[in-house]
Amino acid sequence: MAYGQQQISPLTLYNPPNPYGDPTAAPPGQSALEQSVVLRGRPDYDPPGIHAGGFLIFPKLEIGERYDDNIRATQHNRLDDFATTIAPSVTVESTWSRHALGLQAFGVREQFAEHSSENSTEGGVNLTGRLDMTEQDFLSGFLSYSHQIQPRSEPDDTGQRHPSAFDDYIAQSSYAHRFSRVEVSFNTRMERLDYTTSFDNDRDRTAFTIGPRVSYLLSPSFIPFVQAGYHDENFDAALDRSGVNRDSQTFSGSGGFTFDIDTMLSGQITVGEFHTNFDDPSFKDTTNFGFDGILTWNVTTLTTITGEISRRAVVTTEAGSSSRLATQASVRVDHQLLHNVLIGGEVMYRNDNYQSSNRNDNTVDATIGVSYLLNRNAAISLSYEHDMRDSNFADAGFDDNVVRLGLDLHM
Repeated sequence: MAYGQQQISPLTLYNPPNPYGDPTAAPPGQSALEQSVVLRGRPDYDPPGIHAGGFLIFPKLEIGERYDDNIRATQHNRLDDFATTIAPSVTVESTWSRHALGLQAFGVREQFAEHSSENSTEGGVNLTGRLDMTEQDFLSGFLSYSHQIQPRSEPDDTGQRHPSAFDDYIAQSSYAHRFSRVEVSFNTRMERLDYTTSFDNDRDRTAFTIGPRVSYLLSPSFIPFVQAGYHDENFDAALDRSGVNRDSQTFSGSGGFTFDIDTMLSGQITVGEFHTNFDDPSFKDTTNFGFDGILTWNVTTLTTITGEISRRAVVTTEAGSSSRLATQASVRVDHQLLHNVLIGGEVMYRNDNYQSSNRNDNTVDATIGVSYLLNRNAAISLSYEHDMRDSNFADAGFDDNVVRLGLDLHM
């Protein structure tokens, strides 16, 4: 994932409020997504959690070792190394019959055997809440802080000795009111990105998104909707290192539907158009067709296929480019080989078309892995991943192979 660079899609930000307590939502555990191979409950292997009044606490510790044959994702002068990852986390969930409150906190330390310049520490905490005001009114909120490291495979990687690091602050809210079969929601989101090194200071910015959504309950399993949005991208620096103003404003309109057919098929499709105005006179305003879609298909009780597609604008600081239009598609297959053995594989393709520039990238990512659930408190995983980027931009392509072995401990 390109941490810190992914612009909020004008098409997908406006998700319906969390359906807990929503009489039109599928009963817990009955949707196709909840009954997928990976997410379905396994009483003999699910962590029990720690009961604390009206809350459940789930501590977790992930320990992993990986071998990477191109740790800096470069076309030339490849470096390989082993890396050890230690990632503690805790999740707290309320068990109330009305309203909801949740907290998640995590930390990730990655230590390389030979190339200490790639060592990194990440961490964060987020708070989620939902207020069931009446049977027709829902108010939800999300607050988050995280310190993240930008992956070397990110197209905007600056190639410095140490990976780029930044602090990410998010505040999001959603209010929804239901009029019989019609639901109207209003959504806002603010995000602040602060890069921690002076070289990346021109990437510091604040993004604000706002928009309404109207949904119609045609049936409990099929809900069409329309939505509109406004997104403002405001950089701290008047001009970036290439001498251009990166500020922009995006207006969007779209429509789509969500569906959930028993425990077999569920998903959401959104299509629309978004128009972006750039403050810098050297960048032409753009109008693009966009879409987002996800489909979960439980082919049998033992096999789940998940497909995703998207086309959206992404913020970039690449010299000469106003933004990049990212078109992506992926297919994942998960299979329950035994009750406690899960295997899975995924193939992802993404095209990055840099606007106001001739650069064009094509990226393919293929992953295969297996998880062995030892008991309710431990699991072992093994995976292999191959990444490849082909670009018409000098030295922007690379290929990378990664093998991971992990141990998960939880309560």
